Amino acid sequence: MVTAETIRQTITKEIILTKRCSNTNVYVATTYCKISDKNQTDDDKVKDIKEIVCKYFGINLWMIESRSRKREIVEPRQIATTLVREFTRLSLKGTGLRFGGIDHSSVIYSLSTVNDLIITDKDYRKKFEHIKMLVQAKLGR
Repeated sequence: MVTAETIRQTITKEIILTKRCSNTNVYVATTYCKISDKNQTDDDKVKDIKEIVCKYFGINLWMIESRSRKREIVEPRQIATTLVREFTRLSLKGTGLRFGGIDHSSVIYSLSTVNDLIITDKDYRKKFEHIKMLVQAKLGR
């Protein structure tokens, strides 16, 4: 017998309305998708990552999307692009487009720079791991 509970378990969505149709064991369920962190789109994840990184470094969101080459802007942008590549399935070009339209080669350079600094600089590694932990907590990973 199909019940509201089995429907709920099967589709992992919350049931708003369930009613039995005539004398059969068929139930009609109107559902809505409860958006959880696990169901986030890549764009939602990018937005969350940008917000976390900007808050950590004390900069505005528009700054991370700007073409500024100031160190206080470049470092957060490089960390954010690295985290976006790690937590989403976006291409290099897709990642660059979400950071003010930077070129895919700039994204590659960011990834390389962050990875090199993680290996060589303990303070940078701690900073990166802390930010990564904040992102993981927000995205539920």
